[in-house]
Amino acid sequence: MTQRVPAPGFVLLSVLIWGGMFSVSHHLYGAGIDAVNMTAIRYLICVAALVILVVAIEGRDKLRYDGMFRQLASLGMFGFVVFPFGTFIGLAHSDPAHAAVVAAMVPLITTFIRWLRDGVRPSMVMFAAVGVALVGASLVVTRGNFGSGWGYGEGLVFLGSVGWAVYTLGGSSHPELSPLRYTALTSLTALPVLVAVAAVADLGGAAQLPSAGVLADQWVGLLYVSFVSVVVAIVSWNTGVRRLGAPNAALFMNFVPIVALGISIAAGYQPVAEEYVGTVLVVAALIGVNLATRDIPARAASVHRRWGRRALAQECLVHAHVFERRLLSERPMPAFGVA
Repeated sequence: MTQRVPAPGFVLLSVLIWGGMFSVSHHLYGAGIDAVNMTAIRYLICVAALVILVVAIEGRDKLRYDGMFRQLASLGMFGFVVFPFGTFIGLAHSDPAHAAVVAAMVPLITTFIRWLRDGVRPSMVMFAAVGVALVGASLVVTRGNFGSGWGYGEGLVFLGSVGWAVYTLGGSSHPELSPLRYTALTSLTALPVLVAVAAVADLGGAAQLPSAGVLADQWVGLLYVSFVSVVVAIVSWNTGVRRLGAPNAALFMNFVPIVALGISIAAGYQPVAEEYVGTVLVVAALIGVNLATRDIPARAASVHRRWGRRALAQECLVHAHVFERRLLSERPMPAFGVA
């Protein structure tokens, strides 16, 4: 059935859901559900749903780790502990639109993690894009007052984004797992940690377990941030990444801050001009670097299959020369590569 749905449809659905998640989560904080307990509650709900779906669709035996527990557990820590705690605790100390802009930098963060992990050095285009994106994100979070610096909340959201980047890269090393099974197994390993952190925070007075009345009043929001934004969005995202490839799927992440900013404006938030400019800079940097680099691996692989290593090396030199000419040329580059 999933083959009937266009591949971009999966990642676009995830992006739309995540764009709304920031505003919904911010509303839940105001209703009396703190970030730590909300994170534990949302994953209790989502992991239960994921386990039921895996058993119903793929069979009970697919809940076995088959010798991959250590790898999947480490990925689960990044994707379902570092990411949610960083993002949602940070969101409690930031504006939803600001947090979304910082979170949208995941593709750039992913590139630098690959540099550290695999030795894949980013191109000059990527370095330029990172500089533009950082300026844009700083414009948004400081509202043009660079002297104020990034806040505590935005820093935590950035840390959470690093966790999500590691989780996304790790998923590509397990193609034998379906997107549903991969999401379920990794989140299942993280659940005890999430519950333990929430319990310690509640007992120590750093957080407070919400009452049954508050949970009942906010059940729609809790359903959105647990089942919709985790089960539906992450499984949909992993499906889209498998079919589109990570570089192409990452392009859609650029629209998360646009969705979040639109929802904030509709709710009455009034951005200053610097926030609009910063959002445009971040989105433009991400789209530009994606369009500049995403077709090169596929073309290089094709050359390698047809003509061998020497031709591949020549092809890489041609691309390096093209990028160098673009960067050093005094003539402005045409927007999005269109003359």
